[in-house]
Amino acid sequence: MIRHMFLGSLPDFVFEKTQELTKELDEFRTRLYENNEIDFCMPFYDLEYRENFERELQEWFDDDYRSDGAFANFSEAEKKFLLDVYDAFNFKDFLNFNTLKEDEKTKEKALMHIEYPPNSFYEGLYKYNKALFEKELFSHNDIDLIIEAKFHTLHKKLFVSFEDKIKELEKTLPLFKIQNEKELDFILTKYPLSAISFEYLPHLKNEVKEPNLFSDEELKPSKQNIEIKSYDEIMEAKLRKRGRFK
Repeated sequence: MIRHMFLGSLPDFVFEKTQELTKELDEFRTRLYENNEIDFCMPFYDLEYRENFERELQEWFDDDYRSDGAFANFSEAEKKFLLDVYDAFNFKDFLNFNTLKEDEKTKEKALMHIEYPPNSFYEGLYKYNKALFEKELFSHNDIDLIIEAKFHTLHKKLFVSFEDKIKELEKTLPLFKIQNEKELDFILTKYPLSAISFEYLPHLKNEVKEPNLFSDEELKPSKQNIEIKSYDEIMEAKLRKRGRFK
């Protein structure tokens, strides 16, 4: 079964989360055009990055076949319970639930303070997720409290994984998917190779990323005027040698 968690509200979060970086990417592209530095159509890097970020995050929530997915470390019963609750959430509810549990006014029954809590929310969650609970409960108040406690415990665990996923995307998601070598030249005037995906030009990736980074005699640290400290510096030195940098 395909699910689309937070489909209507997750894009708003991604837009806000990536706003500063996408503004920078848009300004970079605009500056190249205004300075007449390019004579070909460059992609809208800001839109591409935001779309890729959103797609990766949506797949993380939805894909149960990936080993690092949102529910990879939960039992089937726990996953079902979480999904039953999240079905009533928008993404703002997802982000704010821990805050509701910390507020004296809302912490006891935080699930009643999401934007649109369903009728008989606790009773329905208990009825269809009894496998999670050790004993039969009849008191409405007992049911309410045990649902709150169980969900809070599981949500906190998932939320930590969510925060780790955001950090991973911010660190590893390429800013650019280059489509020609000239585009690469311009991008490398400001950004390192680690910001670039060679998905569309795999042959170029092989050219600039060799198994032995010091295979060229001239690029060995002992031959350089300055110490080469990082992978990007080594790659830039290779590109300079090949005439890509002036």
